[in-house]
Amino acid sequence: MARTKPSWEQSPEPEPESESEPPRFLSRFRRRSKKKPEPTPKDILSVSDNPQSGSPLFKLLPAEVRNQIFALALTDYEDPSPDNHYDNNTCFTRPSYFAPRKTDTTLLRTCRAVYRECRFLPFMLTEQLHWLSFDERAPPEYDVDTAVDKLHATAKEIAQQMGQEQVQIEGIRAFPQMFKLEAGDLEMLLGTPYMDPKRLTVTIRHADWWYWEDDAPLRFEGTWIRDVSDVLSPSLNEICIEMETLERKKRQVDRLAKMMIERWFFKKRDGTVLVADTEGSTRQESRWRGTSRWHNKRWVRDETEQGVIDYYIVSVTFRPRHMIERSGGKISELVSKRAETNDHGDDGLSLRLPDETPMDCPEPYIYESEEFGWWCGEDDTDEEDEEEAEGSEEESDDGGEGSNGESDEGDDEEVDDDTANGTTQAQAHRGVNCFVRSGGEGTERL
Repeated sequence: MARTKPSWEQSPEPEPESESEPPRFLSRFRRRSKKKPEPTPKDILSVSDNPQSGSPLFKLLPAEVRNQIFALALTDYEDPSPDNHYDNNTCFTRPSYFAPRKTDTTLLRTCRAVYRECRFLPFMLTEQLHWLSFDERAPPEYDVDTAVDKLHATAKEIAQQMGQEQVQIEGIRAFPQMFKLEAGDLEMLLGTPYMDPKRLTVTIRHADWWYWEDDAPLRFEGTWIRDVSDVLSPSLNEICIEMETLERKKRQVDRLAKMMIERWFFKKRDGTVLVADTEGSTRQESRWRGTSRWHNKRWVRDETEQGVIDYYIVSVTFRPRHMIERSGGKISELVSKRAETNDHGDDGLSLRLPDETPMDCPEPYIYESEEFGWWCGEDDTDEEDEEEAEGSEEESDDGGEGSNGESDEGDDEEVDDDTANGTTQAQAHRGVNCFVRSGGEGTERL
């Protein structure tokens, strides 16, 4: 049988695609990648809920118990992802704030009934954090210029959706530099409309005190208390003031706490007076260890070991007077007398320690820089770096970053033997020359 030679035929030319239509492969890609838009709260709530008659959560548990369960699931926490942790060498990294705080909202996506009941809980349960400071003292995700405006907008939107005038939230925590506190920034924050906090925490960090760079004696002015009291919400029943300092300055902050308890009070606009217990039930102490490095500076003067500072914190909590007395506590006679007349005179609210003196340390810090190497603070010759460095020693009347705008006298006063001895032990860990006045004579610490 003879073989037949195969014949080859050319395939027909494809029909040209219309210029008005996209290529076919691109059209298929677009069809695959097209997703439905995320539903808005209005879209979700426009459909009636499933009664969830078979769910024990809705069928057996009362709403009060169910809300407690929801609250536990929606409470915020530190982001555990190592990639999201803050740099340790910052002044805003501290216990409970080593990373941004987040809320797991998976619960809200389980069903429409759950969403309707607790969609506002993430905002209401989260402690609203605000840094009243320069932007470099706040975490990168916090915008010091717009944060309060965003809080106002969020509270307003939620209040309108809830059909209420105010939104009750668990609390507000502020990290103010002293000059910001005295300038009225806390008053502005607490005066945010549509928001009723239950608790206020004011944390003064080591680097927030006036002239901390110069180791100035701690002082706490109370000129801001009257204005803050005027905007306190009736729902607020607790004010906690946390004062952080160096372990070697423990005596100073303890003295301030004692004066604060005996002199300060807050009178809300509804007339309720918040006071501290002189018996000590509203006073707490805590400690932690943190870095001595900020902005390429290592504060060797304050170290207890290389790169480490030991911090000491005293917390004083103010609660309604009737709650203090009902629990067996007492308030000072001075506070009782002043609260009756709402006397916030500056003479009684200014907490100062005129007999305390700073450590005389000519080289309080050293620069750490890969580009420029090492050099000591007092030998700085780069004027531009000196202006930009945190804690500039230049004095100003309007509250500069470093000096906070004021200066303390008494640098040449004596410190007692206990302070001198405590400093001697701390200096043993360093390779820097510091001088501590004891008995009127300078003693070199190597």
